[in-house]
Amino acid sequence: MIQALLNHPLVGRSQYEGVLKVLRAAAGATQHLLQVGDLTLPYLRAGRGRPLLLLHGFADSKETWLTLMALLARDHLCIALDLPGFGGAAAVEPGRLLPTAMAQTLVEVLDALGIDRAHLAGNSLGGAYAAAMAAHSPQRVRSATLLGAAGPRGLHPHLEQARLAGRDLLLPANLAEFDELMHLSFARHRPPLPRQATRHLASVWMARRHEHADYFRALEGLDAMPELPSSSPVPVLIAYGRDEKIVHLDNALAYSQAFASHQRLWFDGCGHAPQVEQPLPTARAIRSWTLRHPD
Repeated sequence: MIQALLNHPLVGRSQYEGVLKVLRAAAGATQHLLQVGDLTLPYLRAGRGRPLLLLHGFADSKETWLTLMALLARDHLCIALDLPGFGGAAAVEPGRLLPTAMAQTLVEVLDALGIDRAHLAGNSLGGAYAAAMAAHSPQRVRSATLLGAAGPRGLHPHLEQARLAGRDLLLPANLAEFDELMHLSFARHRPPLPRQATRHLASVWMARRHEHADYFRALEGLDAMPELPSSSPVPVLIAYGRDEKIVHLDNALAYSQAFASHQRLWFDGCGHAPQVEQPLPTARAIRSWTLRHPD
């Protein structure tokens, strides 16, 4: 009887929401809604100082940044969005998630927030969006940090091989597949969530699986991740975990060729999401980069 109660979905939801409440308090983060054209985007806001726009990855949400926000809020105004189609944001037409289209949406986000120029940090697909905005609207970007960024070189060969075998690991259909995705995403330190909270998180991801499949088909199109121009003046920090198993590490080379003013950084013992797995080194790297490029 007790075990049945512990396995109830409401237990996992309560555990997960409790963890988020603690993390929001630690960051001093408040929750808001932003209207951008026909889009209503939930976002978290914390701190003051240099504006820093935080962009999560595919099928993720703004909450991935909470630990990092707690570390950066003393000298950055941190804004973490739920990007269109993900997290608490409503579904959109898949074409609106292509990097060039999202770059324009992010300009409109800065307009709606009253921010002229911002630093950017993006993980995975969010890194591709940060790169696209730095390439196409450099006048709005002070610097960009790309963390395990997706890009023109595609996915890690392990994922490509799994897809050829009929298993799309980025679109888990059950708890076992979600656990496998988490195993691939982190090298040593998975998020320390209770098991029932992990079940809840998996159910949230899987609830939008069909939407995400449509988005993924659009994003893997031949022209979805175009080669970036090499003329952008934006300084870009290109950072990957050495144990990256989600995106192809050749994306680091592609971004190095695209941005003349760049620096590469490798996190030892880290996978696809440095902001979650190694928040302290990641926060230090972002702070150092924004301090070096204030204008």
